[in-house]
Amino acid sequence: MKNLLFLLVLFLPLEKQDTSGQVEPNEFRKVILEHKDIQIVDVRTLKEYQSGYIENALHIDFYGEDFQKSILKLDKDKPIAVYCAVGGRSSSTAQLLRNQGFKKVYDLKGGLFAWSRKGYKIIK
Repeated sequence: MKNLLFLLVLFLPLEKQDTSGQVEPNEFRKVILEHKDIQIVDVRTLKEYQSGYIENALHIDFYGEDFQKSILKLDKDKPIAVYCAVGGRSSSTAQLLRNQGFKKVYDLKGGLFAWSRKGYKIIK
């Protein structure tokens, strides 16, 4: 009986699932293109940001004194796409946002390094 219940739960159609989390560059790009109200956030240092960033990205320095205050000013009702250089700072930021009640947080796996390796556009 337990096995039957397990199989039923496994194959029941699910409501629309939240697919936010750490995503590959191609999925990250797709999310940005599909959500016109998305908040794109670059959490690298100012020097890193000035060397190139994803179009429409808001810069909030992970190491800045006002980082947490600034990041929590984002709109919880809109999706957030966050990235850094290789994924460490953005992963921590994504976790912080989720812990604060943000629902749709997309973290670029491999950071801007992975994005650029795919040949996606970087504003300089």
